[in-house]
Amino acid sequence: MSPHLNKGEYIIIEKFDHNYQRDDVIVFKTKGGAYLIKRIIGLPTEKVLVENGQLKINDIAFQDSYIATPIQGNTSFSLGVDEYFVLSDNAAPSLDSRTFGPVKFYAIVGKVLPK
Repeated sequence: MSPHLNKGEYIIIEKFDHNYQRDDVIVFKTKGGAYLIKRIIGLPTEKVLVENGQLKINDIAFQDSYIATPIQGNTSFSLGVDEYFVLSDNAAPSLDSRTFGPVKFYAIVGKVLPK
C-alpha cells in the first residue's frame, strides 16, 4: 500500500462504520486467517474487468489516483450483494482480488482512518 501506508507504520481502524465506499482502505481476514490491507475498487453488484492493463467497472474505464503501478493480469468478476473487489496501491506485485477473488462483507474488520 506504499506510499500511502508503509511497513512499520501504525494504523487506526474504524470498526463500527460499515458503510464501505470505493477508495476506502480496509482490513479484512482471509480464509487462511491472515489479515490484509487493501483498497476497495469494486462495490457490491458491480462488474469488474481487468484486461490488458485497463480496469473497467460496469464497462466504464476506471482511473484511480491511488494505484501507483500498472495493473497486470486479466480477470473478470460480477460481484454479489455482499462482495467487494480490492486492489493494493502497488497492484503489480500484490496479492489481491485478482488472485483470491472478491472479499465478503463479513470478512471485513474495518476501514483504515486517514493519517
